[in-house]
Amino acid sequence: MQTSWIGRMRTRAVRFAARDLGPLSSRLVRFASEVVESGKNLNYDIRTNGERRLLQSLRRFPVTTVVDAGANRGVWAQEALAAFPSATVHAFEIVPQTFALLQSALGANPRARLVDKGLSDADNTVEVNYAPDNTTISSIIPVAAIHKTEFVRVAAQVTSGDAYCRAEGIDHIDLLKIDVEGAEPMVLRGFSNMLSRKRIDVIQFEYGMANIYARVLLRDLYELLEGHGYAVGKLMPRGVRFKSYHPTDEDFRGPNYVAVSALRQDIGAALQDR
Repeated sequence: MQTSWIGRMRTRAVRFAARDLGPLSSRLVRFASEVVESGKNLNYDIRTNGERRLLQSLRRFPVTTVVDAGANRGVWAQEALAAFPSATVHAFEIVPQTFALLQSALGANPRARLVDKGLSDADNTVEVNYAPDNTTISSIIPVAAIHKTEFVRVAAQVTSGDAYCRAEGIDHIDLLKIDVEGAEPMVLRGFSNMLSRKRIDVIQFEYGMANIYARVLLRDLYELLEGHGYAVGKLMPRGVRFKSYHPTDEDFRGPNYVAVSALRQDIGAALQDR
C-alpha cells in the first residue's frame, strides 16, 4: 500500500512540474535534478566523490609507480604522494603556464617526477586551448561551447606513454590517472604496448561533455579497455560500481570511471562499491 501511495505522489509531482506552473514547479525540477546528480555522483570534489577513497583503498597494495596524465596544479598528485609513501608520481602537464604552477607546488618533492609535456599517441607539437581563469578545463579539444570563459591557444609538446616508459625504464604502472578533457583515447592508445603486455593495474579516467566535441563515446572507452582485459565501472563515493556498458550510461556527465586489469582481481575486489 505504501509503495502504491509513493508511486501516485511521484507521478503527481512529475506531472505538476511538467505543467510549469511557476516557482513551485521550478523548485521541484531543481530538487529532482539535484537528486539525479547525487545518484550519478556528478561530483568533482576529490574529498567526497570517491577519488580519495580509491587512493586509500589502494594503500593495502605495494604501489610504487603512479602516472598522472593531466596533473594541472598537482592537487591529485599531492593526494597520491600522501597515500603511497613509497611511490614515485610521474605528473604530466601540457600547458606551460600551468606547469609552472605544478612546479611551484611539487618541485621540491623528491618523489614527484614532473614532466612539462602532455601524454598522447605520438611525439608531436600540438595546440592547446588554455583557459587562464580555470586551468582545469584546458584541452587540445575545442571545448569553448561548454565553458563560459576565455581560451588562449598555446603551443605544447606531447609524447606517448610507451615512449616515456621506455626512456625511463618503467615496466609496470600501478595506477594511471587520466584527466585530459576529452583526449583520453589518445592517451590510452599511447600506452598500447603497456596495455597489451598487461603492465598497468588500475586506470582512472574522466568522461564528460568534452567527449561530445572529441566524438568519443563512453562505449568507445569501454571497448578499448575491455579489449585489453579490464573490468570497467563508475567511481562512486564508496567505491567502484563495476558493470557492463549500457547505452543509458551515455550521459556525457561523468565524472570518473575506473578500469582494473583482470590479472588483479584482488584489487578489483578491494575497490568494489559495497
